[in-house]
Amino acid sequence: SAASDVYKRQRYYYSKEEGKGLSSLVIGRMTENKDGKIWIATEGGGVNLLDRTSRTIEWPKGISGPSNSLSHNNVKSLYYDEARNTLWIGTHTGGLNKYDIKTGRITLYMHHSGNETSLPSNIIRDIEPYTSDSLIIATQNGICIMEKESGKCRHVLHNLPNGKSLGMVADITLDKNNNLWICLLYTSPSPRDRSL
Repeated sequence: SAASDVYKRQRYYYSKEEGKGLSSLVIGRMTENKDGKIWIATEGGGVNLLDRTSRTIEWPKGISGPSNSLSHNNVKSLYYDEARNTLWIGTHTGGLNKYDIKTGRITLYMHHSGNETSLPSNIIRDIEPYTSDSLIIATQNGICIMEKESGKCRHVLHNLPNGKSLGMVADITLDKNNNLWICLLYTSPSPRDRSL
């Protein structure tokens, strides 16, 4: 039928062997690149790349050495920057990785205690474009606006009235009117008091 032509399904499964499936049993976020390939975040297997034309899954691991590999294989968020052909990779406890797709170079951004221009946390929950030169980063400990080139962050909404804080931000969306929508687990100072 016409419906089955439009909605053809292809299933991909976990495999211990590269080239034969996904590198993890658990997958999360996905994003499409300019060539129509799908970047897939996994929990424990890093990032996979699905070529929908050949129906193959690659396991890109960076070039070689610790400075050119992901900081953590539990990937929570992805953002593909088409203008720069860069994949931003948010990890569970390894901070934020900027992956230059053309060169394979990875740049790591981390939280540094006492440094107000670093990330609020090394657990990166979501990444959204803000301007052509900046991103909004949702973390386990609030939100920041990060300059893409320098990696410097400006923490936002971190000093709320009555000593409250955002805490864990699970997801963010910037709508067409430039309103920032925030999905959070609010625990400070009391889980019963949900007002900001």
